[in-house]
Amino acid sequence: MLPPPALRTALARIPPREYRTRLFRAVNLKYLKKPRGKPLIPLFDQASVSTGARFTPQNTGPRTLYLAEDPATAYYEANWEELRRTQDQPHTARPPVTAILCVGAEFGLMPILDLTLPEVRAVLGTTLTEIQGIWVSYQAQGVLSPTQSLGQEVFNHALYHAIRYPSVRNPGGICLAVFTQLLAHPERITLDDSAHSGLQQTIP
Repeated sequence: MLPPPALRTALARIPPREYRTRLFRAVNLKYLKKPRGKPLIPLFDQASVSTGARFTPQNTGPRTLYLAEDPATAYYEANWEELRRTQDQPHTARPPVTAILCVGAEFGLMPILDLTLPEVRAVLGTTLTEIQGIWVSYQAQGVLSPTQSLGQEVFNHALYHAIRYPSVRNPGGICLAVFTQLLAHPERITLDDSAHSGLQQTIP
């Protein structure tokens, strides 16, 4: 990955791709217990800031909503640690898998940086290995990972409002990191699962 000053120049050379599709988000049911008098927030975008995430620097990064282009990828991305811990256990000894609700959301037209394209990665001086690398090891040392540096520069640049990238947890799957603070009308993410789970939310 190019260093931040060079990243700014490189990002200006990559035209944003207009993007609209249906996306999916998996949410642990324990986070959907409705506090009295408070609405549920299935499209919660602040957890990635407090914990850090692939394209989100911990504590200082922009609000980021992580989604996937298919339900299976959303599930694996949300539940990976538990699946990894239990995959080598005999079936009869495995603890119950955490209950996960997977819901679809309509993703309105917005400009994205598409890291699934080799030509885009080449301009940024990065590779699939680096994009899918273990970002937490950098964070544990108190430094930004290459992908976190990219995420911060993309947000600062404001030309792209989301990053499309290959899933680490589900080979062949595609994920999206959306910088929700950059969204403005007519851009939107709309979740309406009122007929089944009762969940509704629109960003912004």
